[in-house]
Amino acid sequence: MVRGGRERRYNFAMSRQLFFATLFLSLLLAACTSVEPTPTPTAVTAALRVTAVPPTPDNLRFASAHADSMVRIWDARTGDLLLTYAGHHIPDAYYGGATICHGVLSVAWSPDGQSIASAGSDDQKVRIWSADSGEELTDLLIDSIRAAHSMAWSPDGTQLALGSGGGVIALLNTTTLSVNRFSDRHTHSVHSLAWLSDGGQLISASIDTVKTGIPDHVLPGHTKPAWSLAWAPDSQFLAVGNMDINIWDVGTEALLDTFVSEKNYYQLDSLSWSPDGSKLAAAEGAYGGKSQIWDMLTSQLIERTEDGWGFADAENGVFEVGWTSNNRLLVSPWYRSDWSPDNSLIAAGQSQQIHIFDMSTGDLRLVLPGHEAITLAIEWSPDGARIASSGSHDQTIRVWDAVTGMEQTEIAGGATYDKLSWSPDGTLLLGVNWNQVSIWDTANWQELRRIELGSNILSIAFSPDGRILAIGSTDGTVRLWGTP
Repeated sequence: MVRGGRERRYNFAMSRQLFFATLFLSLLLAACTSVEPTPTPTAVTAALRVTAVPPTPDNLRFASAHADSMVRIWDARTGDLLLTYAGHHIPDAYYGGATICHGVLSVAWSPDGQSIASAGSDDQKVRIWSADSGEELTDLLIDSIRAAHSMAWSPDGTQLALGSGGGVIALLNTTTLSVNRFSDRHTHSVHSLAWLSDGGQLISASIDTVKTGIPDHVLPGHTKPAWSLAWAPDSQFLAVGNMDINIWDVGTEALLDTFVSEKNYYQLDSLSWSPDGSKLAAAEGAYGGKSQIWDMLTSQLIERTEDGWGFADAENGVFEVGWTSNNRLLVSPWYRSDWSPDNSLIAAGQSQQIHIFDMSTGDLRLVLPGHEAITLAIEWSPDGARIASSGSHDQTIRVWDAVTGMEQTEIAGGATYDKLSWSPDGTLLLGVNWNQVSIWDTANWQELRRIELGSNILSIAFSPDGRILAIGSTDGTVRLWGTP
């Protein structure tokens, strides 16, 4: 019974594929033997070459995109032509008296079947129009895409994914018409796009590879390298540090405030919100040498100081800042360091070794053997039981027992990871290698996925609720990714 059921489903699926394949070939054959009437004696006409034939969600109609810059709607049962949309057609005057048609490159139905999106090569525009009347609803020229060779609506209809001939993918918000450029790019034309049924992932295909990416959002208008990131305790606001600090509302993607320092330091190495959300601390590193404390209610700088609970060092500067549970400022003079979750210990990179100090007494409590070369990143697990570290030349990530100092796991990633981050629940560990983020499952240390961006990554930060990963890059963009 099971086998027969599978065969029937298989045969039905094959029948649908054969139907649309036959329909496509019929249209293609008709295209080769027919042409549209010439608009003017000097015009150049093009055959009706078919470039796409997607059906409606209910399979009662289908749209065909043509090389004559037309989109045609057909009745899937009778084959009758229902509507012709000519929105991508370029007037003769545009080309000085000649109609040059490269056609409609892609077309896609909205999930409710009420709208159609199409992209032309001549006008390089994405247009959304009514599938019933042919009335144009939206006309957009998207700089990062230009000619969209592929497109796909998200299952809820709120986003339209667009793939360009240059390998770029962009996400169009169909409500606000804002565009987020997708950094996970191919090296060749994006020929196909498809969303998974829950809308959580987008699959793109090119001749170079097939990539599965979680759709991201790019905070609009952020242009400076994002050296540091910090989430507010409620996961609603994100602080982004460069020479200044920008405060963003992640839900609305609105820039709420900008904190401008008295001096333009080269970069702010670390940011941290106080547990009650009333203050934001910033580390000036070696350039400023101190920490900044900002009042979130008044947006005023409260003080610049090198003091705090920890190991302040005026000569080295402050490279890391944090807070205790009772809103006490933590400072660290080490470029690579991290506090235990209860703030009783601090792990600091000392060349190849990792030293763990008692925060109250300053005593050295434990020495981890570390790596074969300089330690690049240190990150304490959320439960305080483990410490993850990465080395430069040995290209490994090692996980240590924070109590005994014994090595638990070694990940031979084959890359130099200069940043690490645990998810808030400790189930994921992230490692950054230049423009790539690798994500491992901490239960079995299997690599789950790899995110590749078009520019080097400067900062990463999980939201406190663990739902969003923020990534800051040298190209000035801050990307927000849904977690696996």
